[in-house]
Amino acid sequence: MAAGDVAGVQWSTNGGLTWAPHNDGLAQGQTPIAAIGWGATETTRAWIAYGRKDDNGECSVCGLATATVNDGTLTPWNTLGRGGTSQTQCALDGKIDATTLRFQGMKGTGDQTADPGGRAVGSLVVDDGGGRLFAGTLDGLYVSTANDTYGFALGDCWKPVWNSGDGHVIRSLIQDPTAADTFFAGTNNTGVWRITYHPDGSPPDVKQFNGYTAAAEELTFNVAGTKLYCACGPHGVWRSTNPRGINPALSSDNRGVIECAGTSGDSCASANGHTPYYSAIAAITGGGVWVGASDPVCPQSGLCHALFRFDSGTDTWTAGPAVVDTTILGDCGDLPCPPWWLKEFQTARMLGLANGQGESLFIPTV
Repeated sequence: MAAGDVAGVQWSTNGGLTWAPHNDGLAQGQTPIAAIGWGATETTRAWIAYGRKDDNGECSVCGLATATVNDGTLTPWNTLGRGGTSQTQCALDGKIDATTLRFQGMKGTGDQTADPGGRAVGSLVVDDGGGRLFAGTLDGLYVSTANDTYGFALGDCWKPVWNSGDGHVIRSLIQDPTAADTFFAGTNNTGVWRITYHPDGSPPDVKQFNGYTAAAEELTFNVAGTKLYCACGPHGVWRSTNPRGINPALSSDNRGVIECAGTSGDSCASANGHTPYYSAIAAITGGGVWVGASDPVCPQSGLCHALFRFDSGTDTWTAGPAVVDTTILGDCGDLPCPPWWLKEFQTARMLGLANGQGESLFIPTV
């Protein structure tokens, strides 16, 4: 399953070889998709977050929806939340209605590679083992649980967990693979935070990572779960070797910012007069850590969409496919085609989403 800001949800039943749209149940305005989520054990249910804020920052059509797989067929999307006067029912449980959560599924009017605010904002973590949903939004971190007393289903009502304040929105949200109540959030302009949620309602334990306090587009752990990596927009790739420490920190030394595969420092940026934008990162079983990048002045630079790979035990990043086969990726014309999202969907096989004039998918094999 994949989704984007133009075509909505795309659905594949053959491992990504062919795709078809699946927006049944979504009304007009609900197809700018900010995030997809699914659980580790309940693999028959998918969740999406959708929305688009207006010029005043308001979100007239924002919310969440869920669908299930029955006999290989995806059901129509069922929007969550009650809305209207029923929002007061969520308030009785100390929560807010799902329709009041703000996501940004539609990219802005600026150059998407130069403006971090131009890409989608929203993250979903499905903790099906604990019966919880966590959402990173334009206004911070929220959690949802079912409530039989009030008759709320999972995803209907949401409780705020943490807000970084001052409009520092959450761009990426991942769960600690060793602690279900701990999350790592990449924000728009305050770097990376570690947030430990307390189910008893007490305030979360929050730590901001030292060393980097700018845009954090995408986060991932290495396969071993010992190091945290950040695709940090125009600032390259950063990593933390102590993400669970008392004073977690990010550093760009020991491999530094990737300007071009096979070069170091700022040589590539200086030669081209601009800096590549790093927007997606993922750890692949048996294949190290991969990062996706693009160049704001593609195609003149030749870095329209590129993948770089780092393997444990080496000191430099090396190039993956410099330009992905356009018969799979699609032609982005004169626009940059940055990979906004990378995930492992089969062992040593990646599923990627690129964003140019629309959304396209590519499936490179490690």
